[in-house]
Amino acid sequence: MKKETVCILIENDGFLVKDKTSLKFNKFMPHNIDRIPNIPFYHSIWTYHQDGLIKPEIEELKEYIKAQYGKLSNVNGVIARPADVLPVDIRMIEETFQILGLPTCAYISKTSLLAINGIANYMALSTTERLVVLESYHNGKSVEKIFYNKSAVNRNKLYNDIGNIRYRHNDNNLEMYIFDGGNELIELYEIGNPINAAEMIEMLGDASKVLLSKKK
Repeated sequence: MKKETVCILIENDGFLVKDKTSLKFNKFMPHNIDRIPNIPFYHSIWTYHQDGLIKPEIEELKEYIKAQYGKLSNVNGVIARPADVLPVDIRMIEETFQILGLPTCAYISKTSLLAINGIANYMALSTTERLVVLESYHNGKSVEKIFYNKSAVNRNKLYNDIGNIRYRHNDNNLEMYIFDGGNELIELYEIGNPINAAEMIEMLGDASKVLLSKKK
């Protein structure tokens, strides 16, 4: 039986889940969780008790995936994560989808979507729950990350860092792409090409076959 593939983008304000038959998506943010500053929301969706590990509110996400894609044991997941995930974040995300019932998932950084879809060299700016992140991609791989205070990005430092990356790449025209699924970086759109949530969901769908083939 051919397995279905669900594409999920993790943004700061919830899980964005692609519809099965279109490029539209639905957002799921678990209710009644404790939002802790600088801690991603998915750290608060687990409850440790004998009835299960995931809070009842996240059942909405589970039921949506089942309704769209069928029995969860026959659904693969392709999950795009924020750019600053720590080992504890990675473990939390992976175990969350295992507990939900997805047997096989491919996990990537959302800023790698262009690389996976064929753009080898570029800069990526994104925002996470904690930080604003500038990355340099070379030959399809993230080779450098620079972090900025999310509440007040030092523009002079950002512009200098962009210039230095272009100098190191020996490419004054190295493109900047701004991955902004939550519309948090609008004031910086002047420095690059914004990519919104719908465009990331589309790219994730395009990349899903490649990503899952690597899991076999």
